[in-house]
Amino acid sequence: MPFEILVTGHTFERHFLEVLSARGYSVEFHSEHLPEPELKKALENKDAFILGGVEYVSAETLEANSTLKVIAVAAVGYQSYVDLEAATRKGILVTNVPNANARATAEMTISLMTSLWRKVAYLSSEVKKGNWPDDVVAGTLQGAVLGIIGAGAIGSIVAEIAAFGLGMQVLYYSRSAKPELEARTRARRVSLGELLSESDVVSLHVPITDETRGLIGEAELALMKPTAILVNTARPQVVRAQALSKALQTGSIAGCAMDGYYDEPPNELDQYGLLNLPDDIFLVTPHVGYLTRESIYKMSELAVEGVIAILEERPWQYVVNPR
Repeated sequence: MPFEILVTGHTFERHFLEVLSARGYSVEFHSEHLPEPELKKALENKDAFILGGVEYVSAETLEANSTLKVIAVAAVGYQSYVDLEAATRKGILVTNVPNANARATAEMTISLMTSLWRKVAYLSSEVKKGNWPDDVVAGTLQGAVLGIIGAGAIGSIVAEIAAFGLGMQVLYYSRSAKPELEARTRARRVSLGELLSESDVVSLHVPITDETRGLIGEAELALMKPTAILVNTARPQVVRAQALSKALQTGSIAGCAMDGYYDEPPNELDQYGLLNLPDDIFLVTPHVGYLTRESIYKMSELAVEGVIAILEERPWQYVVNPR
């Protein structure tokens, strides 16, 4: 019997469906999102699930399945897509694709930073309304201080682009020192409080965990300069929504740009009061920072390679629950 594979996600690179089929695997592909009842049914008799969409594999779904051997999440962060403890209890390996979209997300971070700093989206929208706000003056980023919270793969690339391309000074807050980053960019490791109070731009690059959820709240935002901006291409929940809304509406900070929102897609009522703020104060994009043609190809490739290796009983380096 051939291995049976479920693949989801409208951004999944279709070429790799052919790669799986060429190995004799039976592949079922869904480009649209599968709600839990449909997902549970689609996973029946499957040996592997390549999760390229936004499904969540719950403990209940896993308990209903007796054949699944591996779940390959075609993303870096897997916590939002699978109950890892339940998968581990069932003996199901979970893989991710670290660093596959680091460059894409880093470039999106720089795009959001420069757009908000120079009020690009706001100016464009005003001109399209028939206005001509040629008296809006912004500062340059050269010499400004960039504070990076989370100096992993994405944060390190952001630091390099900012230091070498824009001439910015770099501070970073991380659980461990990054001597290579310091040597390349002259970045300086500081405490969270020092970073927030000294930075002109604060950029978030931490995974969403119990430790980082709500990391930036009212007290932290109060430490920032009133002229500073916050850029969040990590998960929205790293920043407390009500605290952010208050800081922006009172002018405690100058602005925020984020990729993704607290409700995806946003609720029409928008309980957080952010979506009605003008573009010179709040910018938001629909969680697409990690998506480029190149990153989609790499994420799909690594997910497929991991599934093939595990099903064919070969070692694979990107298993997040090897125990």
